[in-house]
Amino acid sequence: MSKFTDERLNKLLALGSRIESEARRKQQEIELAKSRKADRRQWVEDNWVRVFRPKIESLIEILNQKLQMADMPKMRLTEPAPGTSSKVEMEIASELTGRSIRSAVSLTEDHIQFQHYRRSSAQSVSVGHNVIGLDDFTTDKVNEVLIDVLDAFTRDYPK
Repeated sequence: MSKFTDERLNKLLALGSRIESEARRKQQEIELAKSRKADRRQWVEDNWVRVFRPKIESLIEILNQKLQMADMPKMRLTEPAPGTSSKVEMEIASELTGRSIRSAVSLTEDHIQFQHYRRSSAQSVSVGHNVIGLDDFTTDKVNEVLIDVLDAFTRDYPK
């Protein structure tokens, strides 16, 4: 090979090597990001079972003791309707007044969302929502949500 051809080949080999190396690095970054996302999703699911849901259940039980003393209906957890993204639903309903408020509890990789709604005829009417970051999931934050659901339940009554 001539010197010119050899130099040209070496430049193209170096460029090709850089291109392949960069593509390989980007692919590794994508795979690492996917792995981290999968790990985070698994962490969230594990903590839903071990931490988040039990805390919600425990705080509902404490609230129910107070509701019982006030002669009000209890709040309960129910399984969500099939095909929804909710993990669970909270409900407080009165057979006497016909009032019912549900709160659909959804879980993402960084927060838990509570969407409160009331059934009106055949449709659901949104009456509020709360979002708690997973890093900020405390007893006080969950109690705020429960009180918001109770507030939605008693709304429209004279105070």
